Amino acid sequence: MDLMRSEPMQLVQIIIPIESAHLTVSYLGDLGLLQFKDLNADKSPFQRTYANQIKRCGEMARKLRFFREQMTKADISPSAMPITQTDIDLDDLEVKLGELEAELIEVNSNGEKLQRTFNELLEYKLVLQKKLGDIMEMTFGGRYVIMMMAIFSIYTGLIYNEFFSVPFELFGQSAYACRDPSCRGATTEGLIKVRPAYPFGVDPKWHGTRSELPFLNSLKMKMSILLGVAQMNLGIVLSYFNAKFFRNNLNIWYQFVPQLIFLNSLFGYLSLLIIVKWCTGSKADLYHVMIYMFLSPTDDLGENQLFPGQKTLQLVLLLLALISVPWMLFPKPILLKKQHQERHQGQSYTMLQSTEELLELDHGHSSHGHGNEEFEFSEVFVHQLIHTIEFVLGAVSNTASYLRLWALSLAHSELSSVFYEKVLLLAWGFNNIIILIIGFIVFVFATVGVLLVMETLSAFLHALRLHWVEFQNKFYEGDGYKFSPFSFALLAEDED
Repeated sequence: MDLMRSEPMQLVQIIIPIESAHLTVSYLGDLGLLQFKDLNADKSPFQRTYANQIKRCGEMARKLRFFREQMTKADISPSAMPITQTDIDLDDLEVKLGELEAELIEVNSNGEKLQRTFNELLEYKLVLQKKLGDIMEMTFGGRYVIMMMAIFSIYTGLIYNEFFSVPFELFGQSAYACRDPSCRGATTEGLIKVRPAYPFGVDPKWHGTRSELPFLNSLKMKMSILLGVAQMNLGIVLSYFNAKFFRNNLNIWYQFVPQLIFLNSLFGYLSLLIIVKWCTGSKADLYHVMIYMFLSPTDDLGENQLFPGQKTLQLVLLLLALISVPWMLFPKPILLKKQHQERHQGQSYTMLQSTEELLELDHGHSSHGHGNEEFEFSEVFVHQLIHTIEFVLGAVSNTASYLRLWALSLAHSELSSVFYEKVLLLAWGFNNIIILIIGFIVFVFATVGVLLVMETLSAFLHALRLHWVEFQNKFYEGDGYKFSPFSFALLAEDED
């Protein structure tokens, strides 16, 4: 029967002082031969005297589990080391575990911040690379535009015979010289012409003279008008090819022809006067000629006459300009109404000559669409009236808009002159190498930043505006629609 019984047990009572309780329990735990019996089983954990110590131990156990989780996440295997130190101070252990936990939390927080910063930098890098790629792609796509801008910049420098506001006599000697070797009267009495006219561009002697700005202003303003009238005429000519392509005879005879006559009767005539004045060296006042062409067309021109028969020519051109306005306004709506009536009365079964005529007729139809629609003549006439007014007023405003070329050229030349004279030459006058270096650096940065970057962008935007508004409104309509074919591949892309 003794084999079926447990080992003999003894119930003992041990009274342990608080100071040695931790060490005693540690020894008993190492011994492993003693079982504790709870004599206060009827009390809750919060009523026990050692509840706070249990809470502290539970908190330290949580911290140890947290350390183990972090070590597992970092692929670090915890080493199982036997505990040889028995006199462990619980307070010191609690403080140490708290410090380690705070450090580990800070490390995790810094790691997360570093990861977020890395992700942001990576995103910035990808965005920057994409932008640089877009810029390079845009630059590559506009390489021919940039090349043409560079070529025309060089050509303009040759025309004015200047390089960064420094004049040079590349194509020979100037046609003007001083009256005496000392050149004392150059600024008061002026120069005298001793040679034929300069073979190419503006004579370099104009640079730095009192009359340079008035002369170049007049030259640039007239060149702007010539370029503007030429480009607007090109736009009107392109409208003829549009009408011819769509087989629209109405637009050829009642839009292209009167527009060409109106523009050239006024501003084409002004361009002719500019060229004649340049060729003859006349001192005629072109402002006076153009103003009194409208106010007093029958008065004598006097000293403003550039060639024989000019007065008669002005009267003819003025009459043509006045005739071209009703020419653009009345015939086209009337003929569209007549075509509509013939088409619905069975007198004509021909197809519409153009898509534009069909659209204009559709504007005149009622919204019922039962095959015998009414032609809204008032809508078509108002549309044509607006188009005529836009062209007549636009011919004046668009020509004036091309004077922005004069303003841009003037601003560019004056900025270049200021940078050269007030920065580079001023620094050169101090006879100090340090000031000269600083002045040269300022001159280079000002030239690159303002003249080569800002001025280039400004000239590009203004030229783009002239192409879009003043040039393309003469022929561009944009009445088409996007081609959307039936395609299973496109359907799949849309679903994706």
